Amino acid sequence: MAQTLPIELCSGQLLSTVPISLYLAPAAALVTIRRALFTNIATIPVLLTVQKVLSNGSIIILVNQQPVSIGEAYVSPALANLVVQSGEAIRAFTSVASALNAFISGFQSQ
Repeated sequence: MAQTLPIELCSGQLLSTVPISLYLAPAAALVTIRRALFTNIATIPVLLTVQKVLSNGSIIILVNQQPVSIGEAYVSPALANLVVQSGEAIRAFTSVASALNAFISGFQSQ
């Protein structure tokens, strides 16, 4: 029987203007994202883009230039209940470096 464990996938990762990996699913694991939160710590509004990179290198854009206001904590509905399989990754970037923090949590089945 598979065991399901709560897991913190990304805890306060500061985003850049180039895509950075927030989470890479380990071998033989299936992860379901429950919540993805992005907080704007800058003094200006910014744009957020989030991508899923498949194991074959293909990219799926999950969030495309989502505006995030000053001080806003944006919860992404596009990432809720998203399944990340072994070898897949979640990465993100923003229009202004060091403006957004990313927090992602979910469950891992082994």
